[in-house]
Amino acid sequence: TLSHASTSVWNQTVFIDALYISFITSGISLVCIIIMMTPLAWFLSKRSHILLWRFIENICLLPLVLPPTVCGIALLWLWGAHHWGTYSLALSTSAVIIAQIFVAAPIYLKAMSQHFRHIPPTITETARTLGKTSWQTLYTLHIPMSLPTVINVALLTWLRAMGEFGATL
Repeated sequence: TLSHASTSVWNQTVFIDALYISFITSGISLVCIIIMMTPLAWFLSKRSHILLWRFIENICLLPLVLPPTVCGIALLWLWGAHHWGTYSLALSTSAVIIAQIFVAAPIYLKAMSQHFRHIPPTITETARTLGKTSWQTLYTLHIPMSLPTVINVALLTWLRAMGEFGATL
């Protein structure tokens, strides 16, 4: 019966292993995205009036508009032929994490740079008058102030990484 077939899928170790690997790899990719993209989003948000930095931001957003298969082929072209000793990146767990970062990071970057653009400049100016550097302002003021947005955007980014299949394939 249909109900018997659907319950047997949940008991198969292959399914459990795939789910476990998906959770682990998407969690690792999310941590990498937050660490790399938060400072980049802040940096780009402060320089959005400069044409070069807008161009760089748009290049970073390119995976949003590319079909997943094209992203996968591009990643395979970039990393597939590289070997480090006996280790090949292609067809590895690291390749899955890189593919997840590649397709999910633009979502985080776009949302966080938009959020940082909407923080009133007077807050940053006040921190500067108190002797804070740009990076101190980011880590002690902007990130704690942006924590609800970081959590919401991180959830969306994690779901995108979790659901990534095209580029990984």
